[in-house]
Amino acid sequence: MKLTGQCKVDFETWLLVWIKKNIAWETETPDQHDIDHFYKFPLAMQFGVIQEFADSVGYVFEIQVHTEPTMQGGIFKAFKAVILHNGRFMNTLFKTAIRTRAMESAIEKFNQIYNKE
Repeated sequence: MKLTGQCKVDFETWLLVWIKKNIAWETETPDQHDIDHFYKFPLAMQFGVIQEFADSVGYVFEIQVHTEPTMQGGIFKAFKAVILHNGRFMNTLFKTAIRTRAMESAIEKFNQIYNKE
C-alpha cells in the first residue's frame, strides 16, 4: 500500500502537523525522518492515521464486518471497504475474508479517487 501523487504530498504535509500535535514534544519539529518512520508501522496503525487524514479532507472510508452463517453451523466473517466523499457514496470494494486486504483496498481506492480531483 502506497500513497501516490497529490494524495501523498497532501497526506505527508498533514502528517507532519498531526505528529507535532499528537506525538512530538513541544521542542520537537517533525521532519522527513518521521514520515519515513510512519511508513514502517504496521498497516493497522497506518490505516487509522490515513483515515483521520481522509476525514479532514471530506472523505470517510471504513471497513465493515459482515457475518454470514455457514452450512456447517459456523460463522463466516467478510470484511468490506466503503468510501464516501462529503456524504456521497463513492465506492464499495469487494468482500474479503482478510481484514488487512480490505484496509489495503480502501487506502488504494481512496488514493485513486483523491488524485482524480
